[in-house]
Amino acid sequence: MSATGGIPMPLRSWNRRHLAVAGAVLLVAAAFLLGYLPRRFARSKLAASTAAQQGPPRVAVTKAVAVDAGRTLSLPADLVARVHSVRHYNGQPIPAAAITEPLLKMEAVPA
Repeated sequence: MSATGGIPMPLRSWNRRHLAVAGAVLLVAAAFLLGYLPRRFARSKLAASTAAQQGPPRVAVTKAVAVDAGRTLSLPADLVARVHSVRHYNGQPIPAAAITEPLLKMEAVPA
C-alpha cells in the first residue's frame, strides 16, 4: 500500500469551479436585467402615452378594379396622377430608398 493511496484528495478546486461558473451566470443575468428592464419600462411608458394621446388609427381604403384579366388597373381619378413608372435595367439590386425618397419628395405638401 502506498503512502498516498488511502488519503482522498480535497475537492476545493471543484467547489471553486462551481462558484466561478455560478458567479459568471449571475453576472450575465444581472447585466441582462440592467439592460432589459429600463428598455421595457421606457417602451411601456411610450405605449401608454401614445395610446392616451390618439384614438384608433385611421385608414383610407380605395378599391382597385382589375380589368382585362388583371393586365390593366383602373384607379379613381385622384390616384391616377400619383402613379409613376420605375425602371431599373442594369441588373444590380436597387435600394428601397432610391425609390421611396424621390416619390416622397414629389408628393410632399408645400408648407
